Amino acid sequence: MLLAACGQQHKARSIVDDFMDENMSDQSAIHAVDYAKLDSTRLIGDSLIQAMRKAAEKNKLFRHPITYAEGNPTPLLFITRVDYKVGDKECQDTYYLDADLTRVVAFKSLMDE
Repeated sequence: MLLAACGQQHKARSIVDDFMDENMSDQSAIHAVDYAKLDSTRLIGDSLIQAMRKAAEKNKLFRHPITYAEGNPTPLLFITRVDYKVGDKECQDTYYLDADLTRVVAFKSLMDE
């Protein structure tokens, strides 16, 4: 069981890393990256996903439009929080991944504008 959890954590981290690489304006400026333990939820529906995607379009650290993989979100989503720094600025994003751990369906940022 622990081995499966470690594998899921690694897979989630890889998916989030790829998403950040594809969508961040300056990925090379990011350092001190730390990932929280993977968790799951069934409480995020389509309207919340659309609201998070709309809010993300205002995030200056990301290119616009942000590219998400095609497909409908699954009822079960995995969640991981990523803490990182851009220069001296501390940032925190929460990523929502599909149940198969194949793609990011949405994310939200907690940061000062």
